[in-house]
Amino acid sequence: MPTIMERQVAFSTPWFEVPAGMLERGESPEACARREVLEETGYEGGQFECLGTLRPNVGRMSNHMWCFVATDLRPRGTAESSRAWD
Repeated sequence: MPTIMERQVAFSTPWFEVPAGMLERGESPEACARREVLEETGYEGGQFECLGTLRPNVGRMSNHMWCFVATDLRPRGTAESSRAWD
């Protein structure tokens, strides 16, 4: 799975994270996952399997997180972010 390398001034070492984003109006969670993977890593296609949902902060927010695993991805050009790494 392609990951994104992050660096921030507050931390002395970089870390890796997976693509993430927010649903657009009318968009399904899987379509959002596919779009975010393409935008952030430059990879597309493959199989996306929903592992489930999380509600990370039920005491203060009503947000949901859908967690997907993507396999059989293929490169399609460059990521919008220059931070994408394999």
